[in-house]
Amino acid sequence: MTDYELVAAMMAGLGAFLFVFVIIAIAVYVLYGMSHMKALKLMGYQNAWAAWIPFYGTYALADCIPETKENVNIFGLSIPGTVFKFWWVLLFILPFVPVVGNILVLALQIICLGKCYTSIYANIEGVSEDNVKVIGYLSGWINLIAVVKFFTYKK
Repeated sequence: MTDYELVAAMMAGLGAFLFVFVIIAIAVYVLYGMSHMKALKLMGYQNAWAAWIPFYGTYALADCIPETKENVNIFGLSIPGTVFKFWWVLLFILPFVPVVGNILVLALQIICLGKCYTSIYANIEGVSEDNVKVIGYLSGWINLIAVVKFFTYKK
């Protein structure tokens, strides 16, 4: 096998890998958008289509929970609802914090998305937030849980 054939074979393999990766990424995006749009509709959010737009969808998740009309309480800390709706902006800033930036991003995502999911689950299921807090915060870490839960709601 010549060098040219070897490079051609490697490029074909890379192309196949990228093709499969793009197909999977599109499938994940569509599933995420459909499920979160359903959740926003169930919450009575006027712009449920926002689930399809990156970052606006995250804003919409925070905006649809009743707590953001006043103050959001997270682990005893009271955050103004208007500020909480824009928590995702910190995802762009925190990676620049030396050493712990990426850990802070993960913690912020788990806490803030978890709060959104907890409130949505509680409202849709008609239960107390305490009953769904564990699965809510776990969903903030593993978003696939939220996708599955939102698809299974029958309303």
